[in-house]
Amino acid sequence: MDGVVETGKAGWYLLHGDKPHGPFPNTAFLEAVEEGTITKDHLVWRPGWKGWRRGKAAAELLADPPSTASAWYSTKPPSPTTIEQTDEAEPEPRYEAVPVRFDALSETLEHQLEIDISHSAELPRSNYLLRHWRGELSLSKAYWINTILAVTVICSSIFALRALLEYIGPSNDLTALGAWIAFCLLVLAVVVWQFVGLWRSASYHSERGGSAFWARAAQVMVVIGASTGIVTWIADSSRFASSGILMLSTETTKVKASLIKIPAYATLQRVAPTAFNSLSEDVAERFQQGASDDAIFSAARAALGQAVKPYTPHASDEAVLEIADIYLAYMNELKETDPESCVAINDHSKGAQLRANLVKQFPNIFDRELAVNEKILSTGADASRPVPAGSQVALQLNIVQAQMTRRFDRQLALLSKQPLKPSEYQTYCQVALGLFEEIRRLPPKQAVDLLRYVYAQS
Repeated sequence: MDGVVETGKAGWYLLHGDKPHGPFPNTAFLEAVEEGTITKDHLVWRPGWKGWRRGKAAAELLADPPSTASAWYSTKPPSPTTIEQTDEAEPEPRYEAVPVRFDALSETLEHQLEIDISHSAELPRSNYLLRHWRGELSLSKAYWINTILAVTVICSSIFALRALLEYIGPSNDLTALGAWIAFCLLVLAVVVWQFVGLWRSASYHSERGGSAFWARAAQVMVVIGASTGIVTWIADSSRFASSGILMLSTETTKVKASLIKIPAYATLQRVAPTAFNSLSEDVAERFQQGASDDAIFSAARAALGQAVKPYTPHASDEAVLEIADIYLAYMNELKETDPESCVAINDHSKGAQLRANLVKQFPNIFDRELAVNEKILSTGADASRPVPAGSQVALQLNIVQAQMTRRFDRQLALLSKQPLKPSEYQTYCQVALGLFEEIRRLPPKQAVDLLRYVYAQS
């Protein structure tokens, strides 16, 4: 494409919003005409014209060189109300200009590109993101394509955030917090970019020859989307922060700090760190879900009991006998008032739930249980004490079985039944209590061997 030879202060003006904009260099103006930004419906003016002209074909606008008549020396465009008839004869030019060729000119310039002349002195072609921000894209592209683009970016960032938080784990609070802040800033930037660009594009839609109805409809959707988006963002952020990975990470750290102040849990962290971390995360999650103190204490106690269980058969003789005495103490307290809790303490696989608040109802027994669990972990970690074989405790088993048959007969079947019916809870509690009583009646060494065997089988 050949350019126009420019002389003096030659330039083009565009009437936009009752205000003249320019001057635009001939080369920039030619580019805008070729791209369809300036069409036959725009009012344009250049020095040498008496008034504003409504553009016809692009070739007409630029092939006609500017005049050097007296109007040429007027550097200010005429009043917006001064519109010159396009069929009026032009003064003869007083200089020669290189003719302009429109190799890339379309047939009737019906397509309007997105550059808004009123926003740039030299009609720059900026990048896609900046053009959307300025409202230079068409309304359909700003609404449909960029909305999908924004949603895709936000969804991808959510998946990336969750993957990162799962990768770094719950112990690195600063990294998790930094990732969360970066995610919030990214989403905020994307949403603001989309809403502002869409609003501006809708504002210019009518000026580009589009429907005023769709322009207003798009702006209404921006208002609705922004208001509902803010509410949803606050709710989702609160939910994510209160029950998601980020806050869970923070709360898990706090739970760990609290638990290791208790000797039993501190020993568990030292002996079985994986079990301790799992326990801490479970307690923190229950806390974040709004569980009651009773439920949290119960869960922590049950988790500790499960973690201690593999070490019990190898613990010291004293610890093995003492844990049996603690079960006896709990069951004696609960057998009449709360049979279901009595069953749950002895065997959680029977379908019963621990409903008693042990720390409040039986603080002395609860303290003893924590102390003996710490002792079991300390003395049973090395597994240096072997578990007797069945043949080695056959005598003790026969003695205890004979006594249990004499006391309970057919009710002994409840020990192997699961799940139990609620009507069977009290009877089972009495039978289980009787079993521990009969074992404790054996000489200490025989009782320890039999208990090690029982604990290893359970």
